[in-house]
Amino acid sequence: MTEATRGQRRRGEIIAAARRLFAVHGLAGTSLSDVLGAVSASKGAFYHHFRSKDDLAQAVLAAVGEDYQRALFQPVMQSQEPPARQWRLCLERLVDLNQSGEWDNCLLMARLALETAEPTGGDLAEQVAQTLDWLMEQWRYALAEGQSSGSVRSDVPARLMAEMIVWTLYGQISSREHQPGLAHLEHVAEALVKLISA
Repeated sequence: MTEATRGQRRRGEIIAAARRLFAVHGLAGTSLSDVLGAVSASKGAFYHHFRSKDDLAQAVLAAVGEDYQRALFQPVMQSQEPPARQWRLCLERLVDLNQSGEWDNCLLMARLALETAEPTGGDLAEQVAQTLDWLMEQWRYALAEGQSSGSVRSDVPARLMAEMIVWTLYGQISSREHQPGLAHLEHVAEALVKLISA
């Protein structure tokens, strides 16, 4: 294994550890020492790959966007399913991903959205906002396709329904951290289908 390959692997390990810790404890609740301890890395190794904790958080966000594209939107949009079903498949797949125990992206995005909501949030806040806007646009596109095919109600703008899906699911996912007795995520998704279907 080359030095460059080892370096890429180490960088990926740090990003993966930070993603999980940021999702569970938030950005403010996760120290650099927490991240380094999770991967047994030194500060020197960290600063070889990242300028700061915010720089790491931006790398985590980039990885999250890639995950949403690779694991959620791309497989559904490139499937042979008709557009009338694609938005439902995205919803079903997102529920499955969140229940797998391997997907922290929704919880992470919910936490980062809250933590960076202040007007003076800087570059990280801007990247969180851009990532959320990109996510909303993916949902808006799928729902607009559904509207064109008659499977999605047309009396509500697709973007508004996209926001309803994202924030309802993010709220449900983050609330479960404190209230495990809440309705199962699939029941929430079924209710969203009933509200959105034509």
